[in-house]
Amino acid sequence: MQNLNIENARIGYKNFRGLESKYNAQGNRTFSVFIDDADTAEALLADGWNLKIRNKKDVAEGEDPKYHLPVSVKYGSDYYRPRIFQITSSGKTLLTEETVDLLDYSVFDKVDLSLRPYEWEVNGTSGIKAYVDEMYVTIQEGAFASKYSDTPTLDSEIPF
Repeated sequence: MQNLNIENARIGYKNFRGLESKYNAQGNRTFSVFIDDADTAEALLADGWNLKIRNKKDVAEGEDPKYHLPVSVKYGSDYYRPRIFQITSSGKTLLTEETVDLLDYSVFDKVDLSLRPYEWEVNGTSGIKAYVDEMYVTIQEGAFASKYSDTPTLDSEIPF
């Protein structure tokens, strides 16, 4: 199966730090891609992707379902290491396992991503889990970001 490529993705439920929560085990870095188009959602479901319904209460009252695709960000394997780039007026920066959590605190203007499918089967149930292969995140910057983009950043160590 080929990668799923999505341009101008809307994402939410960001947990690039991998914090433990009601919906997440400690150390699991995740986010979700919102799938707003019903035809796209149906095609992904038919292919076996692990889509979830965002508005279960509204669906129970007769509204159409709105879907999201949970995505994992997994480091540790040299072969499948995700390439996540932060784009600002200063340029493009490859985020590492140590810096990717910066995305939890950022507002995104644009996200383009390529998701690597992992086909799984457990106890007769099967599906496709999404992992980040490549991701470009354009950060929404403040009013003065471009004015000061050429100003060098000082080291965090104080010289005295």
